[in-house]
Amino acid sequence: MDSIGISRKHIVLAIIFQFIIRILESYDISIIGVMLPILSAVFLPSKIPPLIASLSMLVALTVTLVFRPVGGMVLGHFADKVGRKRMMIVSLISLAALSLLPAFLPSYSQVGLISFYVFLIVRMLTGFFMGGEYAAGDPFAIEWTPAKWRGIVSGILDSAFAFGMMTVTATTLAFDKYFGLVAMKSWAWRYVFLTALVPLIIGSLALYLLKESPAYADVKKKGKVEKTPFLSLFKRPTVYTTLQVFLVSVGMFLMYYPFASLETTILVSPPAHLKYSVALSIVTLVTLVSALFDLLSGLISQLVGRRRWGLILAFMTVLTINPAMYGFAYISKINLFLGTLIGIYIASLTIMQFGFIHAYFSERFKTSHRSSGYAFGQLFGLFIAGFFTYYVDLLHKFMAPFEGNNVWLSVSIVILIGAALFGTGIFLGPETKDVNIFDEELA
Repeated sequence: MDSIGISRKHIVLAIIFQFIIRILESYDISIIGVMLPILSAVFLPSKIPPLIASLSMLVALTVTLVFRPVGGMVLGHFADKVGRKRMMIVSLISLAALSLLPAFLPSYSQVGLISFYVFLIVRMLTGFFMGGEYAAGDPFAIEWTPAKWRGIVSGILDSAFAFGMMTVTATTLAFDKYFGLVAMKSWAWRYVFLTALVPLIIGSLALYLLKESPAYADVKKKGKVEKTPFLSLFKRPTVYTTLQVFLVSVGMFLMYYPFASLETTILVSPPAHLKYSVALSIVTLVTLVSALFDLLSGLISQLVGRRRWGLILAFMTVLTINPAMYGFAYISKINLFLGTLIGIYIASLTIMQFGFIHAYFSERFKTSHRSSGYAFGQLFGLFIAGFFTYYVDLLHKFMAPFEGNNVWLSVSIVILIGAALFGTGIFLGPETKDVNIFDEELA
C-alpha cells in the first residue's frame, strides 16, 4: 500500500502546511544566532566582553534545543496514540504564542538578570512544543508522500529551515538599516519577534484543510495503535534501530549548529572584524544559497540512496572543514566575495544531511511508533549536541593561541567530530529509500 493512491490535493496540502510550520520553527530558532550581539546587549550586563556575552547568550539556544527532545518524547507519544494532526494543532498554537512572547519581556536595564532568566524559561517552553511539532508534523508529511518522492519532499521540508533563517536575517538587517544599531539594542529588537505572527496566521489556516495521515488512519482502523509507543523503542528488535538513529542524530546536529549559530560571531570578530550589517548581509546570502543545496541533497538521496549519500557527505566534511573554516575567518576581510563563497560551501556541507534525514528517520520506524521514533531520532541527539556552545567554549580555551579572539578553529573541530559520528551511524544502518512505510514489519 502506498500514498500514491491518495488524493493529490491532500498530499500537496500536507507538504505545504509542514513547510510553512518549519519556516516558523526556523525563524524562531535563528533569531538567537542572528541577533546574538543585540540580544546580549538587551539581556546581559554591558561590562561582559562581546565574545563572552555572545557565548553566554547562546545558552538560550541550548535550552531551546535540549527541551525539544522532551517535547518530542511527550507529544510524539500522543501523536502515535491519538493522531498526528491533533498534536500538530496543540504544538502549533503553543509554539506561536511562545515565539511572540519575547517581544514583551523586560530588558536587563529594567530588571537586571531576571530578564535573562525569564527569557531562558520562555525558550525552554518554546523548545518543548517545537519538539512536539517535529514529532507529529514531519512524519505526517512523509506519510502522505509517495515513496518515489520522499527524498525530494524531505529536501523541500528541510529547505524551509534555511528560508526561515534567511527571512529572520533579512528582517533583522532591514530593521538594523532603518532604526540603527543603537535603537535595535534599546527597543527595536522587539519588532523582530513580533514578525513571527505572519507564518502563524498562514499555518493556522492550513490546519482546517488537512486530514489525518493515511498511514496512521490505516493503523487505527486495524486496531494496531500501541499502548506505549515511546517505550516500544527500547524493546528488541527496535532498540537497535533506536541506538543507530541516535548516533546519526548526535552527529548531524554537531555538524550543523556550531556554524549556523556562530557564523555571524566569526565574521564580526577579528581577523575578519566586519561590520554587523555587512556580516548579516553575507549570512543572508549564504543561507539562501545553502537552501538550494539542501533541496539538491534530498534529490540525490532519492537517486543514489540515503546511506551512500550520507557517507559521502560525512567524508567530505571530515576532509575539508578545517581549511574551509580558516579561509572563511581570514579571507572574508580581504575579499568579501571569496569569503562568501567559502561560507556557502561550509553552510551547504553542514546542512545537506538534513535534506534527506526526515525521510530517512521516518523510514526507519513503523507507523505505530513512528512519531515517537522520529522524535527520538530527530531530537534526542540534542541532549548531547545541544551543548555545542560549551564544547566550543571549552575548545576555545585551548585553541586561543591559534584562533585568537575568535572561535573558527573550535567550531570546525566540533563539526569534524559531528561528521565522524554521523558517518559511523549511517554506515551501521541499512538503505531505506524504497521501504514501504505502511509495512508494520519495520522495526
